[in-house]
Amino acid sequence: MNPFERRRLGRSQIELPVLGMGGAPLGNHFLEIADATADDTLAAAWEAGVRYFDTSPWYGRGLSEMRMGRGLYKRPRADFILSTKVGRIFRPPADPVAFDASDRKWPLGLKFEHYHDYT
Repeated sequence: MNPFERRRLGRSQIELPVLGMGGAPLGNHFLEIADATADDTLAAAWEAGVRYFDTSPWYGRGLSEMRMGRGLYKRPRADFILSTKVGRIFRPPADPVAFDASDRKWPLGLKFEHYHDYT
């Protein structure tokens, strides 16, 4: 199998590489990683030929998306595919003290509240 072979996504005209990089670990999903480690991981994936990157605002309450953006913003936009999820909107907490005392925060993520909006 060629990991960089492209296949059509469902009935759409979008073609994705078979291999991509998932962003959950960049959001400290499994364990806390340093910004430099996240940057090095994205750079290594790029150097290995990865051009499909997937993330979500849920991974680290926006941390994965921020790290992906930082790692890809200087790359030619036409050279990669970036996907994310919809429906969760993040904002700073209205009451930071109550937020910190709640179970709503992602222990190793950014300090954002979320609400759902699928419009």
